[in-house]
Amino acid sequence: MIVSTWNVRGLNNPVKIGEIKQFVLNNKLTLFALLETRVKAHNHERIMNKFGRQWKWAHNYGERGRIWIAWNPSLVGVQVTYTSAQMVHCMVSDKITGITWWWSVIYGLHTVEDRKSLWADVRDRDRNLVEPWCLMGDFNAVLSSKDRMNGVPISHYETQDFVEVLRDTDLSEFKTCGHFFSWSNKGLGAARICSRIHRCLVNSFWITKYPNLVVEYLNPGVSDHSPLILRWSATSVCKGMPFKFFSYMATHEGFMEAVADNWNGVGRGNNKMQEVRQGRQRVKKVLKQMHKKDYGNLSLQIDKAREEIQEVQNQMATTHSCPILHQAEKDCIRQLHKYLQVEESILKQKSRV
Repeated sequence: MIVSTWNVRGLNNPVKIGEIKQFVLNNKLTLFALLETRVKAHNHERIMNKFGRQWKWAHNYGERGRIWIAWNPSLVGVQVTYTSAQMVHCMVSDKITGITWWWSVIYGLHTVEDRKSLWADVRDRDRNLVEPWCLMGDFNAVLSSKDRMNGVPISHYETQDFVEVLRDTDLSEFKTCGHFFSWSNKGLGAARICSRIHRCLVNSFWITKYPNLVVEYLNPGVSDHSPLILRWSATSVCKGMPFKFFSYMATHEGFMEAVADNWNGVGRGNNKMQEVRQGRQRVKKVLKQMHKKDYGNLSLQIDKAREEIQEVQNQMATTHSCPILHQAEKDCIRQLHKYLQVEESILKQKSRV
């Protein structure tokens, strides 16, 4: 089973319909949701029929009609139990494997006040749910200051409702790969604003039952939003790397601040183990990003540092008294020593294991 959500930003253009049909075909989707379709209620059946007769559809017309769900009934069963302007909630059953799970497709409205009803819907669905549950789609909301590049700085007012929902419920963000930012305004240069507003949230029952799955953030294609894809496959396109903490990370200049900021940002609630789990996940995420930025591809970094030393020293062979080259040599050697110490620390720790 392959599942996807995509904010397509309108479905009235025949060219765009053709591209989305190709996307469905190329990724062999069995269940997908299209968001922000912008199709009037009296036209929706005509547009849906353009995708072929093999699909069954559900939608939230009667509210805004911005969420469409399609599935192949020979492979998947879908039973919609709740719809609102910002959510379609349904039970999904795979007719081949027999697995069942709850799926909520989200299209968040554009203002903080309008999204309050979405958070209420999420809390209502969370109560007494003891089965795997996955929420996918465009939440139109950010979670932290890192979720936007350029544009207006992210404020506490923007994030507080989303953060409180994750604190109060059994939900957390699932493993992802691919693009980090899921939307851009298509601006040029410094005028381009990017943000991470699409999410896949899951409950603890999902994590226990499907620990090896991962959500892919793909290229946006004809939209300005990235599609999200969830594949039930032993050979997923990209798998999340297991997190391993190496001692050298504790010597990083930003380590203590990163741990303190992300652990203390968990909040307080009645479920203490949920607080601990969320804190661990937040710290793990920021440490993985820190490692990737400063120590990723370590062997290549070491080779590059050695080459830079050779290049500077070759120049010094003919220019002996240049202070710029003298300083560059010191900087390059310092950088090489740093990487070699990190490599030695990793090897020592692995040898103990």
